[in-house]
Amino acid sequence: MTKALIIGFGSIGKKHAEALAGLNCHIAVVSQNYEEGHYKKYNNIQDAVFNWKPDYCLITNETYKHFEAFQCLVGLNYKGILFIEKPLFENEKKIINNEFKKIFVGYQFRVHPIIQHLKNSLLCEKVISVQCYVGQHLPDWRTDRDYRSLYSSNKKYGGGVIRDLSHELDYMLYLFGAWKRLTAIVGKFSNLEISCEDVACLLVAFEKCPVATIQMNYVDKIKRREIIVNTTDNSYKADLITGTLESNQTQSALLFKQINIYQRLHESILNDQCDNITTLNQGIDVLRMIDKIESSSNSGLWIQN
Repeated sequence: MTKALIIGFGSIGKKHAEALAGLNCHIAVVSQNYEEGHYKKYNNIQDAVFNWKPDYCLITNETYKHFEAFQCLVGLNYKGILFIEKPLFENEKKIINNEFKKIFVGYQFRVHPIIQHLKNSLLCEKVISVQCYVGQHLPDWRTDRDYRSLYSSNKKYGGGVIRDLSHELDYMLYLFGAWKRLTAIVGKFSNLEISCEDVACLLVAFEKCPVATIQMNYVDKIKRREIIVNTTDNSYKADLITGTLESNQTQSALLFKQINIYQRLHESILNDQCDNITTLNQGIDVLRMIDKIESSSNSGLWIQN
């Protein structure tokens, strides 16, 4: 039975723990705040690795702490599977030599049934244009906490929509290949009391899509996460919140049951069925794209890949 170690036990760490428990994994956590209860608790990574001896380590703490945890595991000669919650790091880092069995990044929308269905539908079609959108009012994310205290609100801790909502960047790369050129407007435009950008609007050309717009924001009072794709033959509208996919070929939306996407993600990794899981290099590709988005916004210029 797989022994999993979750490093960082905030809201996202708890979601991963729930998914892994559903897969009958034994779970331990590294956390200063968690009071030991359902899961074995360690105060630091070293004690956890030496005593728990995990097969599967998950780095799910704040983004700016990811690389420190990564380095710690390298120093401890951990040789199991490593999973790092998105984004990989707050910016690109030099990857030091390691003996991890495999490394994956937590962009779970790649295994979402709608994204999978859309990818398969587009295999034999020529894409003309894409509109991708994600938005939710930041104060509504976690109603039990003041939004100003979330790491999402703090640029120093890896917050801001480009990194926080980078799922869209990853699945656009997954669906349409590498980006070729882009331009962007990024900034803080609302009255939210945060130190990072709350809106990003991108215009991007991908290998398999000549024109795509991507908007990510913390300000939409109506929670939305959707993608519209126009091809030479069909038009598709995918709603990743309601779990629906419709096209001009269907009279009504194809409805997918709400499933535990996190569980599907980890099940694929643990069963070594990883074709649709974001790799280390693909996670780095997202970080490089983020860097170019910021460069474009600062300069007002188109950036070539």
